[in-house]
Amino acid sequence: MANALPRNELLALATLLKEALCVEHDLAGRLSQRPKGETLLKQHKEYQQLVGQLTWEFERALASYLAALKAAAGPDGSAARRPRKS
Repeated sequence: MANALPRNELLALATLLKEALCVEHDLAGRLSQRPKGETLLKQHKEYQQLVGQLTWEFERALASYLAALKAAAGPDGSAARRPRKS
């Protein structure tokens, strides 16, 4: 898994995305109360872009991580299978 992010880095990206979504949602609510607030509008647009960027980065990192897991499992997935306990 040389190119895949460790799980703690994926968790950090997910946390950043969640926080950015919360801020963006808050800004959207405040903007609905003051639709002519230019500063709020600018901040809201910036956070929408940030959310988009973080979403893209998280999806890319997760896909890379999952691909590495599948590659480590081998072509038949045997490394991921364990015998069932009866």
